[in-house]
Amino acid sequence: MSVVFVVGSEDQLRLGTPWCKRFCDSTHMPVHVLVIGQESRVLQRHAQTTLSNHLEIPLDKLSISVVEKNADAVLQAVKSAGGRYLLMLRNAHDDAMQQEIFEHSPIWTIWLRTSEIPPTQREHVFCGLAQTQSIATSAAEQLLGLIPSKVVVTESLNSQDATSDDAASSSPSISANEIAQGVEQIVAGDYDEHDLLVVGVEDPVPDDSAHRFGLGLIHSQTTASVAMVSDGDSIRQSLHRSLNERIQTWVASVAPPMEREERVALVDNLVLGSKPNLEFLGLISASSMLAAFGLLQDSAAVIIGAMLIAPLMTPILGAGLSLAHGNRPLFKTSLMTISLGFVGALGASILFGLLVIMVRPTSHNHLDWITPEMWSRCRPSPLDFCVGLVGGMAASYAQTRRHLSAALAGAAIAAALVPPLSTAGLQIAFGIWGDLDSQLVPPGVLPVIGPLLLVSVNVLTIMVGASFVLWARG
Repeated sequence: MSVVFVVGSEDQLRLGTPWCKRFCDSTHMPVHVLVIGQESRVLQRHAQTTLSNHLEIPLDKLSISVVEKNADAVLQAVKSAGGRYLLMLRNAHDDAMQQEIFEHSPIWTIWLRTSEIPPTQREHVFCGLAQTQSIATSAAEQLLGLIPSKVVVTESLNSQDATSDDAASSSPSISANEIAQGVEQIVAGDYDEHDLLVVGVEDPVPDDSAHRFGLGLIHSQTTASVAMVSDGDSIRQSLHRSLNERIQTWVASVAPPMEREERVALVDNLVLGSKPNLEFLGLISASSMLAAFGLLQDSAAVIIGAMLIAPLMTPILGAGLSLAHGNRPLFKTSLMTISLGFVGALGASILFGLLVIMVRPTSHNHLDWITPEMWSRCRPSPLDFCVGLVGGMAASYAQTRRHLSAALAGAAIAAALVPPLSTAGLQIAFGIWGDLDSQLVPPGVLPVIGPLLLVSVNVLTIMVGASFVLWARG
């Protein structure tokens, strides 16, 4: 998450830098600078030097990029930067573009007209409208650490809203003349250049009263600074945004987006780990044998140990990544590796079962060797499939966060795959399948078929969960 500072001129850089620093200090977030105009290389260098000095950030650590001078390019850059707050200083020459950005931004957006530094005392911060007081107060508290001391109420504006059917939202019935009267009331008020008027906007569309009032105020001649604020989460904005954008915006608000280098490293790691090799085959075979031993001993501790060494997580996450990106070669490679792992695990558990038959005392009824741990994996249910879905989501999320252990999430994936495979292999070795005496087996069990069905569905749910998280994380 970051504070995105849009710079299009030297004046915007000079006036906006103190506000940007204040926002970053209050939110404890880094800044990402967007320089408007592909030809603004001089402005980019100046912005680097100025913000590096004010924010005390080394030049090589300052995040800055240049974008084309249009609203769509700016909004896309804000999304790529993982912005949480967007700061724009009003420029009369770019009014149309800035208004379009303000109306379509999916994050907190502050459109500021100022000639002074940010206020340091709440006596200088005022809320412009009572009907959007919550947004203005929340913005001032988050970005300045100050709660507005007073709500500026304009009788003509709020009296109309109070008589409407929806007093808390937009009021198309309010005329331009009434908006102008409300603005004039504030302009004529006792406000100076050290004051800040914050106008919250719930729904930045042309017919919204707060939006029209804010535009009138930001274009007025009042000596106080004026900030129009939108939280980027209005009902109409949500309807105009796709479900994809809304999900990714929400995910970015929960966890910081990955840097480009991190994404490249993750993709390289998954691509490399999804290739079949003898090391993978050896580990999955050892894990399957260990799980088979734990199942026969009815030992949960040994089964957990088998999960920890199972290498199935990487190729399945690779398949999830291929689904998210539409990468067919990676999907084929991952599927080949997963199939090799299944064959190896099933074969190893069958061999282990045959070894058990050789070393254990002769028994005419191998059903006596089937433990509750094994029978429990012969009754697949929807709850069992949730293990794969949640495990896939957790493992893929852990892969995108450096401070989290992906091995623990990988054990959750292995829990959904290795024990059922070992169960199927042992039952094949013991000849336990087909029609069995109902008095000797628990009700509802499906030897061999049940564990294999559980594995197959869990692979699909893990892929789906991993694909969703990797897509949402960008």
